[in-house]
Amino acid sequence: MLTATDPVLVTPKYLIYEGITIRKMPWFLWFAFNPKKRCAMVYNSQIYVSPKIFDFFRDRVQDYLSIALLQHEIVHLERKKQFSQLKRRWEYWSSAKFRLKEELLADEATMRYLKEQKLSFPIEKRAKKLSSALYLRFANKY
Repeated sequence: MLTATDPVLVTPKYLIYEGITIRKMPWFLWFAFNPKKRCAMVYNSQIYVSPKIFDFFRDRVQDYLSIALLQHEIVHLERKKQFSQLKRRWEYWSSAKFRLKEELLADEATMRYLKEQKLSFPIEKRAKKLSSALYLRFANKY
């Protein structure tokens, strides 16, 4: 059973979670994000999620891992506000160290949420993902 703080479907195209608009990831991004898995990304002031996550929320399926992923993306949104858009983009694309730091800060929110739910953080899976092409293999540099 979902709680009052869980995402609420506003229209078939988006939902609201903690005041943030959540949209289904467009099909043309599926080359980078597998639509059958849990994945999300921040763009401007919104979070885009895979169809799998969006459908879980639409159908009111209790899925703690998807909520944990939203917590992760919310940190990215909050951090994004601390930098000018141009500076953040430059830092993100030019500095592997910056990208790694940003991901680890967001992972902390995921860990905290999962701990509250008495669930473990999938550390091996996350380490593998951080060293993938999606993250430009920055974890391999440290």
